[in-house]
Amino acid sequence: MAEHVVVKHMGYSSLNGAALGALSALRKFGILVQDPARRLRLSDDVITVLAHPEDAGPRTEALRRLALQPALFKELLAEFPNDLPSDVNLRARLISERKFNPEAADRLLVALRDTVEVAGLSTSAFEPAPAIDETHADDPRMTTLVAPGAGPRAPTAVEQRWDLGDVTVTLSSSRALTSDDYDLLLDYVTAAKKAAERRRSKEEQPQH
Repeated sequence: MAEHVVVKHMGYSSLNGAALGALSALRKFGILVQDPARRLRLSDDVITVLAHPEDAGPRTEALRRLALQPALFKELLAEFPNDLPSDVNLRARLISERKFNPEAADRLLVALRDTVEVAGLSTSAFEPAPAIDETHADDPRMTTLVAPGAGPRAPTAVEQRWDLGDVTVTLSSSRALTSDDYDLLLDYVTAAKKAAERRRSKEEQPQH
């Protein structure tokens, strides 16, 4: 199924930024996969989950594979194979070791906790962190999974520049980007490229 058809079924009117973010999240979780013709379909694991009853072994295994699709989830669950530490502990590690801002860390923990519960991976030591009443700042890694478009961006900490000849492109981010961030950014750049191609095509059409 073409991307624009998929996003319409998801309730979006076009391949805008929010729609691309949602598609990227579904790919990261292994829910959607792309064939060589760039058509999207449900992954084999999702079909297994939908086809089997809740207590079936194949369904359980498929859920666990899907839960481990996001790279960061896989890393954290591999680091704590028996029980995850408390949210307070994990939140501190995300902020100090992985340079998350506090709000992004909270959103990731909610997504991780929900994923662990659905997939039945581990729950006994995973307690919610105390709620905070602050304006949420965007984080490119998590807004696509939990809260697209929420809040203002954090102050710029990292800047990259490319000289394309007659134009210089500057990319500013609140932290160093990960490979997952670049995957999501590529979706946005691809959409912008398509829009530029459509504009050029219209401009090249003969005027009547």
